[in-house]
Amino acid sequence: VRTTPLSQWLSAGAIEIVELGAGVIYLDLPPGVEGGSSTLQHVLQAWHEQPCNRPGLQEPAHCVQGDETHVALALKRFTWMASEQTFQKDDTPVIIPERCMLPIWELGQVTWVPFDVRAVVVHIGVTPVSGHYRTYLPGPAEALFTEDGQRAKRVQRRDVHNVQTGCYLFLLTKCRPG
Repeated sequence: VRTTPLSQWLSAGAIEIVELGAGVIYLDLPPGVEGGSSTLQHVLQAWHEQPCNRPGLQEPAHCVQGDETHVALALKRFTWMASEQTFQKDDTPVIIPERCMLPIWELGQVTWVPFDVRAVVVHIGVTPVSGHYRTYLPGPAEALFTEDGQRAKRVQRRDVHNVQTGCYLFLLTKCRPG
C-alpha cells in the first residue's frame, strides 16, 4: 500500500510527516468562536498555525503537500463526554465560501493556493449516529442542497442554518492556473 503525505508541518528547517495516507485532514473549530460564527478560511488558518507538540521545535505550520489536487477536510463537530457517556455537538456556524486558500508546502516554502469547495456533507442531528445527512453543493450560479430520494434543489433561506451548523466534511479541488 502506497501512502502519500497529506499534512505536514515545517519548523526550524525540519519537516516531519504528521498525517499519512490518502485520508481526511481533521480540523478543530478554533477557540474563541463559541456563541459566534466562523468561516472555513478561519478554521484553515487556525489549523495551519497549530503549535507542535515536539519539544525544541519552533514556529510550526500545518500544510497540504504541494502535489495534492483534491483535499478532504473534516470538521470535528462532536466531543465524547465521558462523564455523561454521550457526545456533545458543537454547532458553531461555519460560513462556507465557494473558494478558500490552503497552505501548501512546496519547493521548501509555504504558499497559499486557491481551492474550490466542491461539496460539503452536512449532518443534521445531535449525535454522530442519529440524524440526517445532506450534501451542500456550492456554485457560482446557484448553490444546491440534497434531500433523500430527490434531485438536488436550490438552497433556500431555511437551509442556510442547517448547512452552517451541520457542515463537517468538505471536498475541495485545487484551482487551475489562469
